[in-house]
Amino acid sequence: MCGRFALNRALGQLRANVNARRVNTNGQNFTPSNNIAPQRHVPVVTNNEISLMFWGVEKNGNTLINARSENVQNVFNEDIAERRCVVPAEGYFEWDKTKQPHFFKRNNNELLFLAAVYTKRNCFTILTRSASQKLNKIHERMPIIFSLSQIALWESSHWRSMLDDKPPELSFYPVSKISLRPGYTGPECVTEIKIKKQTDLLGFLKTQTKEKVTEVTPTIEKIMK
Repeated sequence: MCGRFALNRALGQLRANVNARRVNTNGQNFTPSNNIAPQRHVPVVTNNEISLMFWGVEKNGNTLINARSENVQNVFNEDIAERRCVVPAEGYFEWDKTKQPHFFKRNNNELLFLAAVYTKRNCFTILTRSASQKLNKIHERMPIIFSLSQIALWESSHWRSMLDDKPPELSFYPVSKISLRPGYTGPECVTEIKIKKQTDLLGFLKTQTKEKVTEVTPTIEKIMK
């Protein structure tokens, strides 16, 4: 699953990074952010252009922010055949079963390009696959990720073979739970933190039995089964 990502650079800089011909805002605005949540307009790359599109596709009363690559042709048959794009990101977020968020990025800090499919209404959903063995300890799913040089192939008639390509090597680390708040975009969202050992936590809880602990929980996002 991919429910948040970071892209903290302006459209002009992004255009230079991907060598796009032009930027098409579609009458929308984009604010660079360390914590981009669904249901807003964000940059995608298609046909060597950057376009602002809406993250989330309405299907049967649900907003799909992710689509499983294994059955995407059953649900988005026409769209996947004709309208494929990539979503540039500096990294993406995933949280484990304890709601601890982690930030995933390339080892060399280069941009990730997340495979996506969009509709005639310029709404898109990000394609996911089974997570690699390394990443599976955090979550069983991960976005399909390409490099800049693979975008043209993804937009070609040979796109199907890319759904099963070996995922790139990524690094990841825990970040502050404040990143679970959809509206918070500070640098803490992508800054590594140290997690206290469980023994230390248990000791702390024993001495703080009367203290009420509150926790920010992530917004539950829809995902296509």
